[in-house]
Amino acid sequence: MKHFILLLLFTFESIISFSQQTKDFFNDDNEETDEVNAYYYKVGVKVRNSSGSTYYIDTVKTYYVKTNSLRSVSNYVEGFQEGEYKEYFENGNLKETGVDEKSRDIGKWKSFYPDGKPQRIVEYPKKPGDISKFSELDFKILDYWDSTGAQTVINGNGHYKHYFFDKDVLRKEEGEVVNGLHDYAWKGYSNGILSYSENFSQGSFLDGISYHEGNIFRYNVLSEPAEYPGGMKKLYKFLNSNIGYPIIARKLGIVGRVFVQFVINTDGSLSDVKIIKGVHESIDEESLRLVRSMPKWVPGKSRGREVKSKFVLPLTYNLQR
Repeated sequence: MKHFILLLLFTFESIISFSQQTKDFFNDDNEETDEVNAYYYKVGVKVRNSSGSTYYIDTVKTYYVKTNSLRSVSNYVEGFQEGEYKEYFENGNLKETGVDEKSRDIGKWKSFYPDGKPQRIVEYPKKPGDISKFSELDFKILDYWDSTGAQTVINGNGHYKHYFFDKDVLRKEEGEVVNGLHDYAWKGYSNGILSYSENFSQGSFLDGISYHEGNIFRYNVLSEPAEYPGGMKKLYKFLNSNIGYPIIARKLGIVGRVFVQFVINTDGSLSDVKIIKGVHESIDEESLRLVRSMPKWVPGKSRGREVKSKFVLPLTYNLQR
């Protein structure tokens, strides 16, 4: 008699069944959208294996919608970015370049100003967490130039004052860099108004205080990811206790891995639940039902306050005799 086991594991994919050129549209939050609301679009070859999962392969390019000018060039292997990555400003000048491994930045990355002048050189570790347990700080600042061309950080030492736009908000972060690491006091500003002040010791985060909509938040942990109540063991227990293997999929012997993406809101509720890689209509629908039936999560935190966060849950359906 057959029974099923739900595994939250990465398993070997079946052989490719077909490939096709695709054109997908994204907003400035890198979320997939329609052409009308798109900031850029991505062109590349996607392959689908016999389990129904799709992913990019080989060279993939993105373009700005308004100008159709090249935005980035990257290489994909089984859905992961691998090798050299280049990103460009709309004027055609190079914005950023570096190397990816399994879609994670590694080694030295170089950034530039729109006029082509160098901005900074940072270095990411080979292994996540080797520099900092917080992903926001898991890199070393090697060199930095201000917009006038003056170098203010040389060989990992100096004063860092970085301006950048986050949508329509002009942000600034500044502080001391010692041996490539954050040190002493750092501050961040939004449209010229102080948004946070933080203290470091040789790259280790000590504490901070942030300001948002008239409220003050004190924290000694820079960020905390959203979590299912009780942790991963409780999540596994919930999934295995509530999953239902669709009859049609079981009869046809359909197995595979589904990726369900959802947003955890600041109150812990879930929204925007969708399939980003599916297997079969019946299994996809069951995966959506399962995720939507979950209780509220513990929301993620950034600089002391609750924030929205995305989560991608891989669900592997497997039939065993």
